[in-house]
Amino acid sequence: MTLKRIYLIALVLAALTGCSDNDFIGDLEALNGATGVKAIAFESNATKITRATSNTGTVAQMLDGQFLVYGTKNVSSTYSTVFPNYVAWNNSGLNATTSNPDGSDASNGWEYVGSSTTTYGSESTTLEKDQTIKYWDYSAANYHFVAGSPVASFTYNITSNDIASATVTGLAGHITANPVSGEGAVLTANPVYIAKPVTVLPANYNSAVTFEFVRQQARVRVGVYETIPGYKITKIQFYPYDVSDWNGTSSNNIILASTTADYFVGATNATATVTYTWTGEEEGVTYPYHTVAYTSDLSLTKAKNWYAGELNASGWVMATTSAESTVATFFGTDKDMAATGYFAVLPTPAEKEASPLLIKCDYTLKPVNNTTEGSTETITIHGATAAIPAAFSKWAPNTSYTYLFKISDNTNGKTNPGKENVGLYPITFDAVAITENS
Repeated sequence: MTLKRIYLIALVLAALTGCSDNDFIGDLEALNGATGVKAIAFESNATKITRATSNTGTVAQMLDGQFLVYGTKNVSSTYSTVFPNYVAWNNSGLNATTSNPDGSDASNGWEYVGSSTTTYGSESTTLEKDQTIKYWDYSAANYHFVAGSPVASFTYNITSNDIASATVTGLAGHITANPVSGEGAVLTANPVYIAKPVTVLPANYNSAVTFEFVRQQARVRVGVYETIPGYKITKIQFYPYDVSDWNGTSSNNIILASTTADYFVGATNATATVTYTWTGEEEGVTYPYHTVAYTSDLSLTKAKNWYAGELNASGWVMATTSAESTVATFFGTDKDMAATGYFAVLPTPAEKEASPLLIKCDYTLKPVNNTTEGSTETITIHGATAAIPAAFSKWAPNTSYTYLFKISDNTNGKTNPGKENVGLYPITFDAVAITENS
């Protein structure tokens, strides 16, 4: 139940630091235990993440007021289906529902009993079939439950009457430049949530089944600012990593590069497989499941380079502090970028080994007061580079990453790429008085 934000500051050509913080949403309590026959009820908790594309606020708002449930029960070592793709919807903030008539907590306002001829909830949820109330069966050794949102994105696959996997559609994430001035459409990267699979044992048959939903996209933003005394950047170009060297065409877009093939993945509407592994039956165990097993299709893009915003603000005015509030001068511009500078991205494929993310750029400096002081010089720095450590380079679901690069006079770039001397060296003067012997 955490919102993970990772902030990294890389000195273009100097040190890089990072920190993380957590935020929590939800305060769920199990229903009081009871005896006798009781309906199966659901409650939900979603990992909070600040808005990158759409859906933020309460759990119900983040899930668009609905999720899809599949559930089985184990009687005599044979699993049978109890919830065959049932839709659960939020009951407009009402605690009590048909399946949970004594609801006592706002998080319990999830209903699944309804008719296919009626619409339900604030999102006008419609059902493909009638859905009936279900009761706990104490002859069952355990129940298995899985869930996902939005409903249309999930198809559950059953093996031997148990839940083996799910096919997930509608996954989208930014990877290539989409200039504001270009003809491309804005990427639609709506959130997709997958609930951690749940096993329920007899001791908890009278409690609501709690789903913890995790958003499957990550968010990434990359900012650049400069702090060179007396100078301003009038041009900056970033390089992609192509094949085995920096030999691609430079770009005004900030580029994060990897030396690993297909390290970044992007899509407009990708398909993935979630595999559920039910190992052991201990209560409270979080069972492993893989959410980034992408299905190969034409909508999936793989590359060594990932493109952030385009730094081409009027007059090349760039941020001069790490606290710059103007997004365009700090993170650049792009159609796929949110107002806060974030891009919705697909997580790094699970099979990829974490490797550093690299950045390389050339930039041109001009004195800040060149008009008043009469200076006409420019200085071009070639091949300034920095790296984000592997520990912070693999993008995980439901995690926000902010990478900040500071361009300072402590640079490893060259003013003459053909020479060995690197960096910026201040011009200094000294004076010696010569006394004439008489």
